[in-house]
Order: sequence, then structure tokens, then C-alpha cells
Amino acid sequence: MKKSVKLIILFAVLAVAVGGYILVSRLFSDKEKELVTYPVAEFDASAVSGVEWSRRDSGGKALSRDGEKWVYRDDSALPVDGDKVTSMLSALADAVAGPVVKETREGADLSSFGLDEPYFSVTAKTADGTSVTVMLGELNDYSGKRYLVSTALEGVYLADAAFADGFPSDERELVQREKAPSPAALVSYTVKNGETVSTVRHYGGGNPDYYTDTYKYFLVSGDKETPVDPSVADGIYSALFNLSWQSVAAYNVKDEDLAFYGLDTPVSEVTATYTVTETVSKQAEDGSYGAETETHDETYTLCFGSDAEDGVYARLGEGNIVYTVSGATADEFRFDLRTDLDPAELLYLAKSEITRVEITSGADKYDLSSTVSTSTDDDGDEVRNVTWTLNGSEDGAQEIFDNAFDALNSLDIVAQKVKAPALPLREPDITVRVFPDGKPEITAVFYTDGNGDYICMAPDGVIKTVSGASVSALREAFAQ
Repeated sequence: MKKSVKLIILFAVLAVAVGGYILVSRLFSDKEKELVTYPVAEFDASAVSGVEWSRRDSGGKALSRDGEKWVYRDDSALPVDGDKVTSMLSALADAVAGPVVKETREGADLSSFGLDEPYFSVTAKTADGTSVTVMLGELNDYSGKRYLVSTALEGVYLADAAFADGFPSDERELVQREKAPSPAALVSYTVKNGETVSTVRHYGGGNPDYYTDTYKYFLVSGDKETPVDPSVADGIYSALFNLSWQSVAAYNVKDEDLAFYGLDTPVSEVTATYTVTETVSKQAEDGSYGAETETHDETYTLCFGSDAEDGVYARLGEGNIVYTVSGATADEFRFDLRTDLDPAELLYLAKSEITRVEITSGADKYDLSSTVSTSTDDDGDEVRNVTWTLNGSEDGAQEIFDNAFDALNSLDIVAQKVKAPALPLREPDITVRVFPDGKPEITAVFYTDGNGDYICMAPDGVIKTVSGASVSALREAFAQ
């Protein structure tokens, strides 16, 4: 009896162990199945001769290969971007499915997966007549994937639907977009805003006729050139040569259609002149060939029209494609509205560039001058020594120069382009003259405006309002 009980217990333990083993094996098997993926459409993207796709919420699209280019079925005049098509097909060829939902589609109710009316369907055909069709159904909320079937697979699967995102619902997304020239050696650009025409000249190494090399861009007005604020100039340069179209609004646009986009008479039109450097092969007198560098100037034009839903309409030169760009890009060229072209600093100099500073305030005149000498240190290296004097005295002059330099750089501009018709009718309250090394003298004159601030004729020729506190700090730096 005892032996029978022991056998029963032994068989029970064995049954539990076997059952547990089977359960664990199934769990691991199910887990392994979840990790297995299956190519949904193995093919060579370069061998595809045609592709068709459709979405539940939009009509079907189709492309066919014609030699090296692609042709859009519904409009052969559409300039198709071949690189985009290659990217679409490559994404499909690389797509995988998994896990398996049903091992076979036979007898399955595809409507329960949203595959009777697919969310997305695509068919790729090759020149030898073979084809593959992939369909995506409803979203599985738990996994975040969509149900998928493919003629290359037997069952129903879950799959990441990202590959379908590259197949556009709007054929305009297939258009080959024009490009601005690569960032180049800019010579100048001219901006036309209605009747207002502005030209900005670029000096790559700095303007030799200006007191500092910091400013590279100058607004031209007749014979006069005034600097453009460096940060503003950089933004305009980026908008010119790093142009980014937001979308294609229309293609094959005729001249009579331009008015719809405000491009018959553009709000802004900018023409950039830039230098192109090319290496060419030339034959020498002895008949040999060698490489030579040639440069020439080229131009390109950007036009900005009326506001669109997602920005502003624009086109490149006389092109027949209308795009949209961001409002911020278009605003870079609204010179008729911009108030930030003038430099934010009254003076823009490094300490080492200044050789002398002179300030006159009423009967008081302060003259800070420097002399340079050289000596040799213990290692035999030449050392440059700068000695400052104030009205001929070295006593405290270095500290006064340091404070004066800080005060000059801290002059606070309250307003730009101030209208002050009375400016020439009286002597200035303060005159500041700065002498940069090897550059033209700089002069800034200040007049009290009766409200505690000063009206200043700045070195860039623009009349500005400067805060009274910052001007007082400059005067006190000399009078300490």
C-alpha cells in the first residue's frame, strides 16, 4: 500500500514537471516567435519598373520607369525626383513583418484586421513581370503596429508601418525640387521690396576703408556704405545659400498663374551675385595639358510672394515651380520693414586695435595715447610693450584706458535711425575720437536730447539714441 502511494505521488510529481516543462517551452516558443521577422517584399529596388500605391483616404498613385527617369501616370509633365523614388522602394525592400498573427490567410476573416479595405497598399513590379503586393490594415493598439499581408508571405502579421510614410498622398511631394547654389563666395546681393531697392556688398576680408574688419557686409547707398549687424548678416547669408523649401505648392506654373501666388509682382525679390571657382584643363604651347583655376561671377534670384497656409509662396528665378518657405525665411529679405540691419554696437573694436582715444566734453579734453616699444625676454623672444598716457602723464593711464574701453563697448543704443533735423545747428556736447591701428579715424558726436539720453551721430553714419547713463559712464572713466 505504501509502495502504491509512493508511485502515485511520483507519477503526480512527474506529470507536474512535464506539464511545467511544456508550458515553459511554449512560453519561450511564443517569445521566440515574437522576435522573428520576415521580409515583406524581397526585391532589388533598382530592378523595379513600376510601382503603384494607394491609401484609404486618398486616390491611387503610380510611377513607371522610362530609362533613367520616372514618369508619373496621371501627369507625365511632373518632374519626378528619382532619388525620392529610390528611397521609397528601398524602404519597402527593407521592410520586415513580425510577429505572426495567423500562420495562413486561408479561411481568415481579413475584415477583422482592416485588410478588406486596406489603410495602405503598394505593388512593385519588375521588368521580368514579377510583382509583389503589400497591404497594411488597422492599427493594433497594444503593439503600435499595423496588420500586414503580403503576396510574398503566407499569413497575417504585425508590422511597423514606417515604410509606408515615404509613399506620398500628394503627387507634389514627388516633384524634383530646385536647389540654391552651394554656400559660395558672395559678392553682393540686391533686395527689391516694392519701390525700395537695397544692395549689400560683401567683403570677405573686411572693408579696407572701414575702421574694423569685424563687419563683412555693408549696405550701399550711393557712394556711402554702412555696416550691417554681423548676426543679421549671417542670418541673411544662411537664408540665401541654405534655402529650405517647406513644400511644393504647384509645378509647371504659367506666367498668367503667378498672380495667384503674389509672384507676378513679388513682395520681395533678392538677386545674389557670387563667385564660382572651377578647375579646367588647358593645353599649353608644347601640346601638354594641365589644370588651371578659373573664376567667374554668377547670379541667382529668389522671389517671395503672398502668404500661404504654411508660410510664404516663393520661386527660384524664372522657374515654373512655386514653393512655400517659412515666414521667418521670407522676413530675412523684408528690408523695407527691418529695423535691425544697423549694428547693435556703437563701436566694434578690440583693445589691441586702439592706439589713441580722445574725448572732448565742453571745456574738458582728455587725450589717451599709446606708445609701443619692444624688448627681449629671458628666452630671447621679442616682447611688445604698450604704454598709455593721459594728457601726457602715465600716472593711472593704463587703468583709465581699460575703464574707458569697457565704457565704449557698453554704450547702450536705445533707438536706431533717429530723425534729428536740429543736429547740425549746435555744437556737440561730447565728441569721441578713436584711432585704430592702420585704419581710418572714428568719430562719434553726442547731443543731449532733453530727456536724459543722447542723440549720437555714430561712426556708421546712422543717427541713434544712446542712453544717458552709458554716456555718463564713459565721461566718468576719463575724469576719474
